[in-house]
Amino acid sequence: MKVAVVGAGAMGCRFGAALGESGRDVTLVDPWLAHVQVMQRQGGLLVDDEQGTRLVKLKATTPEASTEQPDLIIVFGKAMQTERLITAVAHLIGPSTVVLTLQNGLGNVETISTVVPRERIVAGVTTIGTELLGPGHVRSLGDGNTQVMQVDGASGASSTTVLDAFAGSAIAVTESSDVATTIWQKVAFNAVLNTLCTLASVPVSALRSYPEFPNLADAIIEEIVQVGAAEGVVVDKAAVWATIVKATDPTMSGHHLPSMLQDLLSQRATEIDYLNGAVVRRGARHDIPTPVNTVIAHLVRLAEATRSERVTSLHG
Repeated sequence: MKVAVVGAGAMGCRFGAALGESGRDVTLVDPWLAHVQVMQRQGGLLVDDEQGTRLVKLKATTPEASTEQPDLIIVFGKAMQTERLITAVAHLIGPSTVVLTLQNGLGNVETISTVVPRERIVAGVTTIGTELLGPGHVRSLGDGNTQVMQVDGASGASSTTVLDAFAGSAIAVTESSDVATTIWQKVAFNAVLNTLCTLASVPVSALRSYPEFPNLADAIIEEIVQVGAAEGVVVDKAAVWATIVKATDPTMSGHHLPSMLQDLLSQRATEIDYLNGAVVRRGARHDIPTPVNTVIAHLVRLAEATRSERVTSLHG
């Protein structure tokens, strides 16, 4: 099976490496030229994990230089990059190509569906942690859950293609019974962990050090539960909490820096407008107040706007 991972940042690289090591024909497709060139020179991707560092042989190219039409395209770019990425690889989408999005945030499926028929779109979420150490080099952090579902609401050839692709790989993928709920619950998870770690500049396990963390997190989640209900989605608060508890466990991947904090530290735009910001906008459409998510979104945007002036010591 031929697989193209589009938006081959930290998560895309980890998934691409797992598929490549399981025997799939994988190409990492990314617009970051330096990243692609390093992988081309070294013959693949360097992966750090508990076993050490190894080179996983993978092909790498840029969107404009890619030519092969794969059986499966996995979109892993940031939510604000989705339109640009899916348009850039439109020439790779054949009559039977399936597109899987495992991106954070709300609205990715709608964007992809402007290019790909909905019956060939599979959406899902993953809680696996990964960090990009540099061009052509990632660190895998712990395990996690990955769930997918065909967006038309029925199991079919598209979801089967995805499940077959991951069969026998180091990443276990299961089929979800309700992709909308799965996505919204991941939004709630990220709306807590990504934002609070970013604002405090701490790894996920450090959140447990704050006695009021459960109350603050619950306030964020409760607003998302209410907005989700207005959108016809049941968000299971207990399920969200179970994922948060696991993620903040220091014995798991508790030292992990969430992607939003990595973006802030690396001078990249964050996905705040597709997480808490998206909840606020949808809440406004239903006349549902979202004061906690509103403040969180403003604070992250403030951190973005002022990061060049951030004080890191008493002497500046």
